[in-house]
Amino acid sequence: MIPADLLPLLAKLTRQMQTLRSRNLDHLGVGTGQTLILREIILKYGITQDGVAGSLHLDKSTVARAVKRLVEAGYVEKRRDPADRRSHILLSTNMARVLQPQFEMVDQSLAEALTMDFPEEEIEQLGNFLRRASANVHHVLHSPPKNRLSWMVHNHGF
Repeated sequence: MIPADLLPLLAKLTRQMQTLRSRNLDHLGVGTGQTLILREIILKYGITQDGVAGSLHLDKSTVARAVKRLVEAGYVEKRRDPADRRSHILLSTNMARVLQPQFEMVDQSLAEALTMDFPEEEIEQLGNFLRRASANVHHVLHSPPKNRLSWMVHNHGF
């Protein structure tokens, strides 16, 4: 039986983690979503906007808006892809790469806040559960609409 408060708890936890992340990164002038995108660009220097969208499972227009702001803030440089003139590659600037240690410190403090008072075994279990849950949702999201509908009917009797 799935607890009735499971999804509200996950939504609440997500908001809380975003609030903590924002508090720790506000001084950079980069929003939480932009930070996620910027980190991907730093880690995958020369990635395309489509690559970022696919890698992070984000809408292309969301990535485009965030990249525009990151370019304006001086964190990202956008260049035409020589292999595909219709596409752009994204390059993190020195200003952005200097932030990587700060991102890592914030992530570490968020992970510590999340798992405070958890024994090591439960932390490992939590990670395993979250990876499996993410894979399940990814599978449903990326299955053809007909299969999604049949999954809902099969599992919920719609």
